[in-house]
Amino acid sequence: MSIEKNIELDTLGKRLQFLRKSTSVTQKFIFESTGVSQSNLSKYERDITQPTSDAIISICQFYKISA
Repeated sequence: MSIEKNIELDTLGKRLQFLRKSTSVTQKFIFESTGVSQSNLSKYERDITQPTSDAIISICQFYKISA
Protein backbone atom coordinates (compact mmCIF):
# COMPACT_ATOMS: atom_id res chain seq x y z
CA MET A 1 0.00 0.00 0.00
CA SER A 2 1.56 3.31 -0.99
CA ILE A 3 0.96 6.36 1.15
CA GLU A 4 0.77 9.73 -0.54
CA LYS A 5 3.25 12.23 0.84
CA ASN A 6 0.63 14.85 1.65
CA ILE A 7 -1.41 12.58 3.92
CA GLU A 8 -0.56 12.93 7.60
CA LEU A 9 -1.06 9.73 9.53
CA ASP A 10 0.13 11.07 12.86
CA THR A 11 -2.70 9.66 14.96
CA LEU A 12 -4.22 6.23 15.34
CA GLY A 13 -7.58 7.61 14.21
CA LYS A 14 -6.16 8.96 10.97
CA ARG A 15 -4.41 5.65 10.33
CA LEU A 16 -7.61 3.68 10.96
CA GLN A 17 -9.62 5.95 8.67
CA PHE A 18 -6.97 5.79 5.93
CA LEU A 19 -6.83 2.00 6.17
CA ARG A 20 -10.61 1.68 6.00
CA LYS A 21 -10.98 4.04 3.06
CA SER A 22 -8.04 2.58 1.15
CA THR A 23 -9.63 -0.86 1.37
CA SER A 24 -13.08 0.52 0.42
CA VAL A 25 -14.95 -0.89 3.39
CA THR A 26 -17.60 0.78 5.51
CA GLN A 27 -17.73 1.11 9.26
CA LYS A 28 -20.88 -1.00 9.12
CA PHE A 29 -19.00 -3.83 7.38
CA ILE A 30 -16.20 -3.68 9.97
CA PHE A 31 -18.82 -3.76 12.74
CA GLU A 32 -20.52 -6.79 11.19
CA SER A 33 -17.16 -8.56 10.85
CA THR A 34 -15.63 -7.65 14.22
CA GLY A 35 -18.42 -6.68 16.60
CA VAL A 36 -16.75 -3.29 17.22
CA SER A 37 -19.67 -0.84 17.08
CA GLN A 38 -19.96 1.75 14.33
CA SER A 39 -20.22 4.41 17.01
CA ASN A 40 -16.91 3.35 18.52
CA LEU A 41 -15.23 3.03 15.12
CA SER A 42 -16.30 6.58 14.33
CA LYS A 43 -14.95 7.83 17.66
CA TYR A 44 -11.64 6.05 17.05
CA GLU A 45 -11.29 7.53 13.57
CA ARG A 46 -12.02 11.03 14.86
CA ASP A 47 -9.58 10.58 17.78
CA ILE A 48 -12.34 11.22 20.30
CA THR A 49 -11.48 8.06 22.21
CA GLN A 50 -8.86 5.34 22.01
CA PRO A 51 -9.83 1.74 21.25
CA THR A 52 -9.67 -0.92 23.92
CA SER A 53 -7.08 -3.65 23.54
CA ASP A 54 -9.87 -6.04 22.52
CA ALA A 55 -11.03 -3.62 19.81
CA ILE A 56 -7.45 -3.23 18.53
CA ILE A 57 -7.08 -7.01 18.33
CA SER A 58 -10.39 -7.37 16.47
CA ILE A 59 -9.54 -4.60 14.00
CA CYS A 60 -6.05 -6.00 13.39
CA GLN A 61 -7.48 -9.47 12.77
CA PHE A 62 -10.00 -7.97 10.35
CA TYR A 63 -7.26 -6.29 8.30
CA LYS A 64 -4.79 -9.16 8.85
CA ILE A 65 -2.19 -6.78 10.27
CA SER A 66 -0.18 -6.60 13.49
CA ALA A 67 -0.60 -3.95 16.13
